[in-house]
Amino acid sequence: MKTKVVPLKKKGSTKQNDSGRLSLDSCRDILNRKERKFTDEQVIRIRDYLYTLAGIAIQEYERQEQKNCQVVDLTEFKKSKNEESHYLRTG
Repeated sequence: MKTKVVPLKKKGSTKQNDSGRLSLDSCRDILNRKERKFTDEQVIRIRDYLYTLAGIAIQEYERQEQKNCQVVDLTEFKKSKNEESHYLRTG
């Protein structure tokens, strides 16, 4: 299967609707290239599916990032009964 990469337009040139999603016209222009012809309902369903898929990917990425962060237990650094506190002071 041969696919063609479609370059994105410059920032600000892509039309978005009130919900922040690509407009139906922009999606239709991208999807109806060459011999393909999708109905408006199909274009909306494809757009919604891709936004859902992107949302899942973002959630999974954030979950993995959260797993990889190091958590330091604050009780690990508490002083024992025999330790003395030393504060850093200027001057």
